[in-house]
Amino acid sequence: MSKQNKLNPFLQFTVACMAMTMAPLAGGQTVKAEVHNMQQAKAIKGTVVDENNEPVIGATILVVGGSTTHGAVTDFDGNFSVNAKPGQKLKITYIGYDEMIVTAKEGMTVQLKAAAGVQLAGGCGVWRSEEGHDDGCRFERQE
Repeated sequence: MSKQNKLNPFLQFTVACMAMTMAPLAGGQTVKAEVHNMQQAKAIKGTVVDENNEPVIGATILVVGGSTTHGAVTDFDGNFSVNAKPGQKLKITYIGYDEMIVTAKEGMTVQLKAAAGVQLAGGCGVWRSEEGHDDGCRFERQE
């Protein structure tokens, strides 16, 4: 094969690309570009509390929708920070409480309500029983 035959496909490709690039300019056509005002996801911070305004530790916050799952878990003070767009929906869940879907906004406080018919009672400490003493935590489900 000659050197000229090897360059032919490359030159043809280059000329075709240039023609497609310059075609709108040569034909007097205008190209319109649409600009979408899209809000960027940012760190939305908030707090989750119970009915007594006590912080809920370990509540799950998930961003609703989208192709990926973003979420967070509340810290010791009930605080969370999750990447979401303002106005996007957040799903907050915690065992023993009703699931809530709320609108994301900076500085939000979400108050969870106990699930109907479920009451958790428990305590930790040391107590005496007929078998001796016991220490640890006991939880009972009351309905």
